[in-house]
Amino acid sequence: MNQVYAATEHYVLLEVEYDGKTAVDEQNLGKVHVEYTVPDTGGKQALDAAISGRFSTSAEEVKASQDKTVMEAVVQQVTRERAQTAVRLRDEGKRGEAAALFQQNADEIGAFLATAPKPSPELQNLQGQYGGFAKTAPSAPASVFNNERKLLRQLDSGQGSKARY
Repeated sequence: MNQVYAATEHYVLLEVEYDGKTAVDEQNLGKVHVEYTVPDTGGKQALDAAISGRFSTSAEEVKASQDKTVMEAVVQQVTRERAQTAVRLRDEGKRGEAAALFQQNADEIGAFLATAPKPSPELQNLQGQYGGFAKTAPSAPASVFNNERKLLRQLDSGQGSKARY
């Protein structure tokens, strides 16, 4: 990542496929190396952190060890990427396919919220937005789709957390 500024958070989601052939409980997956300039002094700093993952064949153990905050970030990222694909499809005139992707987003968020101990207002909002986009008539005027595109940009930037469709 280039141009990361102080007091901002950035996530990197790493998906690892495990073949299950090796009986490994925890495994080293790599390391993260971060270099940055300290704003006050201009000095260079570097941080290294190991990345490891635990593997299990027990579905119960996997479910119990999930970090709900991380899983929420994963759901948000996956659904936002799918929404971008849906907008592209809609722009290509494939409005039915786009609506199906928006509905898939709403359903996926709903499934996650059903298991979350404390429902996230941001995810609930996204679920409502995507569900609304899925119901937009394919014959709707272009202005409706443009308004939805603007709302998606607001949602992606974090400005639309209270917006409703």
